[in-house]
Amino acid sequence: MKPKYPLFSEVVLLHDIPAHNLKRGSVATIVEQYAVTEQQQYG
Repeated sequence: MKPKYPLFSEVVLLHDIPAHNLKRGSVATIVEQYAVTEQQQYG
């Protein structure tokens, strides 16, 4: 599966992720990507 975003891309969260104390609008940088099975999201 091809990565959705290239490494070192800046991304913005569209939804809160309370389990990790992350808020919508937070900015992050893609620094690593992991291949997963078809039943999982690309991570």
